[in-house]
Amino acid sequence: MFFNTQIYASVKYDGTNVGRDETGLMYGRNKTIKSGTKSYQKTPLDKVEKINTAAIKALLVAKTGIPAEAIQTLVVYGELMCNKDLFRYNEENLFGTCPIFGAMIKASSNDVIPVIAEKLGKANFACKVRSSVEDGAEPGDNE
Repeated sequence: MFFNTQIYASVKYDGTNVGRDETGLMYGRNKTIKSGTKSYQKTPLDKVEKINTAAIKALLVAKTGIPAEAIQTLVVYGELMCNKDLFRYNEENLFGTCPIFGAMIKASSNDVIPVIAEKLGKANFACKVRSSVEDGAEPGDNE
């Protein structure tokens, strides 16, 4: 079993979640990062500012066939490497980088949620449909 099973391993990055939407607005784990802010968790945001969410959305739409108008908001998330002295991140030039690990799609309406989920699944993307109402947000906020 051990010799015939394919396995994968990767480095565990330990930073903080930062997201960026198409308008350039950035999000920390639990709050919006004020526009014009140059650092977060004592780490420069210049690498996060280079994330081109609009281009990523265009590629996602092209690869999956999701109608662009079905996506109200796309937020691309990365791990902001803010722990300079942890695990040799500074020595390996990882400090201040932001490897992308996922995205959040806010649907334009409840009707398109099944379409988005189906098209993501068929294109081999992992996805989970979650109602923001369950998380205490306003009804109609769809992710």
